[in-house]
Parts: sequence; C-alpha cells; structure tokens
Amino acid sequence: MILRLSQEMKTKIKAGKLVEIPLDSNPYVDWSFDLFNDGRRDYIIMMNTASFFSCVFSAWRITSVSTLLSPAKETIGGYLADDGKQFVFSKYIAPSFSAGRFAKPLSHSASESMNDLVDVAKTLLAHGMGLHEIAYQLNKAPMSALVGPDGRRNVCPKEAFASLADRIVEK
Repeated sequence: MILRLSQEMKTKIKAGKLVEIPLDSNPYVDWSFDLFNDGRRDYIIMMNTASFFSCVFSAWRITSVSTLLSPAKETIGGYLADDGKQFVFSKYIAPSFSAGRFAKPLSHSASESMNDLVDVAKTLLAHGMGLHEIAYQLNKAPMSALVGPDGRRNVCPKEAFASLADRIVEK
C-alpha cells in the first residue's frame, strides 16, 4: 500500500521524510491523503491516486502513523462495500495495508485535483452534508484530469475506479 501524504498530513501524523515512489502496478493500492478543516473540525480526504475515487473521514484522534492506518482501512472498506466493491477491497486493498509505505504526492496534477476535491468537500460541509454523502458527490463529479478506458475525458472517479482492474499487473 502506498500512502501519499500532503505536507499537512505528513506533519499531523509525524511521518518523517517522504520518498518519491512511482504509481504502484496495482492501482487499487495507491492512495493520496490530505488534511482539511471546516473551521471547527479536521477531516481527512483519501483519493485513489489513479482514479480520484475519494473517501472522507474525521481526523479526530489521528495523531500518528499508527492511528491513521486502521481508520483509513475501515473507511476505504466501508465506502467500497457501499459501492458493491467488497471483492476489490478484500482481494486487492486490505492485504496490502500491512506493508504500507509513505510517499510524496505523485504529481502536481494529482495534488491539484486533490485540492479541487477538498474545495468541493468544504463547500458541501458548509451546506450541512454528511461525510458519506460528500464522498458520494465527489465520486460522481466529472474530473478534467481523468480519462476513461475509451479515451473519453471528464470521467467521474467512480467510473475510473471501476475500470482499474484492467490496469492491474499481477506479480
């Protein structure tokens, strides 16, 4: 599992020096993390680096590397179960958490897309939307940086995540 941390996340969990790592050959196990707040509470947004499929959860009690991994795993598992992707979680994602590696963000483009998602999440929070509904909205919004398997631009993260199986390189 590759966990790509923004500078804010790195500082919050005291992750130490981050290294550059290319996108994993299994795109399901490469996730980017950022920290944001709505003026009162801190939240964490996790974005699958290849598809921008996002999950949002409270950063309450997340203070170290060890306190991040379990809630991150539970959150991804919960969101994927609700989306009918339990198999993907149990086969490709859950087993990789024990070998988690922290890394720098993949690219400027991925960081900018994450910033866009954070801005939308903040707006939806301000309108009283719950975290699960926020992620649902983020995952169905077309993203200009995403290209579908058919070459079409402005694909939504949910659709991009569904097509990741075609990109897996078995080891």
